[in-house]
Amino acid sequence: MVKGFSIIFACLLIGETIRTLLHLPIPGSVIGMLLLTIALMRGIVRLDDVKPIADGLLKHLALLFVPPGVGLLIYGDLLKHEWLPISVALSVSTVLVLGIVGIVQQRLEELVAARERHQTALHSTIVEARRLVGENAFGQAVSLLERVPPPLRNREVNELLQHSRQ
Repeated sequence: MVKGFSIIFACLLIGETIRTLLHLPIPGSVIGMLLLTIALMRGIVRLDDVKPIADGLLKHLALLFVPPGVGLLIYGDLLKHEWLPISVALSVSTVLVLGIVGIVQQRLEELVAARERHQTALHSTIVEARRLVGENAFGQAVSLLERVPPPLRNREVNELLQHSRQ
């Protein structure tokens, strides 16, 4: 438990230090959580070490919103006079964020679909080239495999090309 807290707070401290030293406009806590995410992905930190602490913090997340909520009460008069611009800003920014996230998601789905189509086509090409090689139609196999763009050629395509050219 102490190890998990130490890891999380070390990431927070490193994030705050990076923000201060580099004068970044990003909160140190965000930098720290990015560092923790990278450490988890690379296996530097084990999930089992931080999961119990993270689960506990998430369980009591609502309590962490109390201080900002109380802070809003201090600015009650300002909020009362400036409610319209604040509401417009919140509404417009919410719609913009939703729209941008939707567009990015669509583009990512299109990229994944295109990649799957390319892999399916590549697989079909390899199967056909194998058939041609089996029939000793090496010239046709080479012609078929050379139509595969070099960035999409995998080890199997290169081996078939090399075998067919010999």
